[in-house]
Amino acid sequence: MKQIIITIFIIFWVANFKSYAQNDINCDSITVTTDYKTDSLINFVFEKWYSVDFRLLLKKYKIEKFNCSGGCEGVYAEIQFFVDNLGKIQSLKVLHGSKCDEPFDEKFTADFIQSFNSLIFPESLRNNCYKRHLGRHLKC
Repeated sequence: MKQIIITIFIIFWVANFKSYAQNDINCDSITVTTDYKTDSLINFVFEKWYSVDFRLLLKKYKIEKFNCSGGCEGVYAEIQFFVDNLGKIQSLKVLHGSKCDEPFDEKFTADFIQSFNSLIFPESLRNNCYKRHLGRHLKC
């Protein structure tokens, strides 16, 4: 009985380790084309990011508001990401990013990616790659 429990534990540990070890998933060829229902679910998850994490990120970089008169017109990015079997973003790539009309620097990119750590995606969105345009930008 003890060997069975140990074997089950090892299998469970290896399965979880494999899930966490695949940080470099290539989404280029497997990004899911989304329908209205999938888009709605993804948007629902990202609303939490906009209302909490995105605001904290802007505050950290002292971006208080967007304006067209010489200030900051916006912060936005196109990202590609993989949602693992636990509903967490396991791999995220910034395809294009702009912070106040300048490309993301390394520190901002790292903080931007870190800001997604608290998100949990529903089961129907797991184990897939997605592409999204996120952020806020004024049309000046």
